[in-house]
Amino acid sequence: MSSPKPFTINVDQQKLDWILQRVQTANIIPDVQHAQGEEWMDGVPSDTISDLVQYWKTSYDWRKVEQELNSTYKMFTVDIEEGNEIINLHFVHHRSSRRDAIPLLFAHGWPGNFTEVEELLSMTEPADPTQQAFHIVAPSIPGFVFSSSPKKPGFTIPRIAEVYHKLMIKLGYTRYIGQGGDWGSFIQRSIATAHPESCLGIHLNMIMALPPSPKQSPLTLLWLILRWFTDEEKKRLGRMKWWMDDESGYSKIQGTKPQTISLALLDSPVGMLSWIREKLEALMTPGYVWDKQKVITWTMLYLLSNSSWHARIYKESIPGLRTQVLEKMVPSEVAFGASLFPYDVGYIPLWWAKASVAQNIVFWKEHDKGVVCTKLSPPPKHTLNSVPHHNYNVPYIVLLLIMIPITSTTALLIGIGARILLDHFTRSDGPFVKDFILVGTWQGVALHFATKSSKTSGFGIIVAFVITAKLFIEFNFTPDVMRCATTILGVALGVLFTDLLSQYFDRPLASPNKRRKRSSSAAQRPERKPTKEKEKLVQFRPNTQGATSTTITDLTDAGDISHVISDITSVDSNSDRIGPISSLSPLEREIHILRTRASLADSERRRLKEERKWAISQGNMARASQMKWEVKRYTALMQTFNQEATLKEQEVANSQQSTTSYPGQSSTTTRNGSTRHVESSASNGVNGRHATKSSSKRPPNSKSPTNG
Repeated sequence: MSSPKPFTINVDQQKLDWILQRVQTANIIPDVQHAQGEEWMDGVPSDTISDLVQYWKTSYDWRKVEQELNSTYKMFTVDIEEGNEIINLHFVHHRSSRRDAIPLLFAHGWPGNFTEVEELLSMTEPADPTQQAFHIVAPSIPGFVFSSSPKKPGFTIPRIAEVYHKLMIKLGYTRYIGQGGDWGSFIQRSIATAHPESCLGIHLNMIMALPPSPKQSPLTLLWLILRWFTDEEKKRLGRMKWWMDDESGYSKIQGTKPQTISLALLDSPVGMLSWIREKLEALMTPGYVWDKQKVITWTMLYLLSNSSWHARIYKESIPGLRTQVLEKMVPSEVAFGASLFPYDVGYIPLWWAKASVAQNIVFWKEHDKGVVCTKLSPPPKHTLNSVPHHNYNVPYIVLLLIMIPITSTTALLIGIGARILLDHFTRSDGPFVKDFILVGTWQGVALHFATKSSKTSGFGIIVAFVITAKLFIEFNFTPDVMRCATTILGVALGVLFTDLLSQYFDRPLASPNKRRKRSSSAAQRPERKPTKEKEKLVQFRPNTQGATSTTITDLTDAGDISHVISDITSVDSNSDRIGPISSLSPLEREIHILRTRASLADSERRRLKEERKWAISQGNMARASQMKWEVKRYTALMQTFNQEATLKEQEVANSQQSTTSYPGQSSTTTRNGSTRHVESSASNGVNGRHATKSSSKRPPNSKSPTNG
């Protein structure tokens, strides 16, 4: 196993001469004239690049920068095996002298590099002894700067995360925390989900997420669909949308043809400079002045990599980002923190992050000024209390907690209705598209409620008629097409979302008639001591002719549905659910048992059919669907028992002699010594009305019993 080796930057002079020669002969094309404030609309202005190129030609000294880098950063390389690849990983490692220091893994992104960790290096030996000390580790992404490049495609974010984790283990850090932005944020999230036993916590300054799950967080999803954002949230989310719409072209190029763009950029120092400088402008606060030496140094570090992986990471990682990172929440074992700045291009509100990003958010701060800053400070001990909560959530959460136990529909009607009234009385501007969707959603919820209630109540029909008439009038007499379209959208969302919630949260209640019937019968029934005889589901007793009859008790009191099948299949010759059949042969006993089981299954099937009818009448389609499946289940069970019994009866008929009784028959001797068979009245078959039939068998010359 290889050990880390010290690394010193020492670029070949021939490479430097080639770069400088290309800069000296650079051809900078003129730009078109833009209105004031729109100079960056088409990319980096030619004047900006001309200024940087002039500085590069006359003032920039790589050897001086190289010496500063070597003196500032303690750098190493180490071979790390990941799958079928061996990566010679470049990394910065500053170890603290304090025994209580915590290992901190710093992950950069694009167009950044390992030099972004500079402001964290002082945290290894803080001047204040009461402050937390850290061991700082900052690797370069494989294929970036001085890390070697993967030789084959498929080196995605989870594999980069594995390389970083293996590096920490190799350095002796079995438990550590992480910080990341841009690609580094996804790398840290992947480490946290894959190795929660080692990664104690992560802090991010760029967060992207999928919409909340409709199954796990339906209310949060509704909040998102209705766009209930504060003004600050709207502003930050609007900036992210602007970035995706207007500034993400570079990622599409790098994500589709990384080799082509890399050939162009690595052969043209000024091309690489323009590519990086244009993105840096959009990532910072307007008016921020970039240091020329820093911008050119970052460009040099990408030129020296001699690799396409600065672009290829987009092609390899973006297609699988959803399933490999975004769909996996950071587990509760890992503490999660975030610092978000006004001009970030990756942002979601806290309530969204709780539903889609992390289960244990202990620190969340939305800065009102500043830019993405890599300098960290340990979260205060009261981080759990420092997470801000929006006050406007409180009344709705309380209301929903109170109302959901009744039904989801009433909770939505009251909750959304309260929101509409609140907006109406507290806001002077508007209405907005959101308000039309909100009103439409409320009408959709009411329409769903009325449709379900119309089966049992005339009031539901009236409500459905009123809502339909209102919508018809609005759509025919309102010239505002946008209002009509958004209202229709809201109605559709209200109906669908209410139906979804009712299936997940609503529970069927007992039928009022059944409740009254059970309560009255319970009141009239005298108290008796429980006996085994009372617990029998099927009880055989002799009838007046000496045959057997069956009494089936009500299965509604027999327990849960899940236990009924086991009760049915447990019926055997020794069961207390079957009467005395000691006079029967073993084969006849089996037939009796199978018919008994079929009868029990049929009784349960009929009970479930009645329960399904009641569920449909109450509008509980989820319960009705479940009962439909149960009916099919018991029908199949009943048919199976009957088929087995029939086969055994045929076996008896084929094998027995003429004097042998069939199952369920008794033999009677006539006066002339012949034998006749009396048909049993036992309740066999599906409805307890099937019996085994046999013709009387007697000698040819014998007389009928009735003739004496």
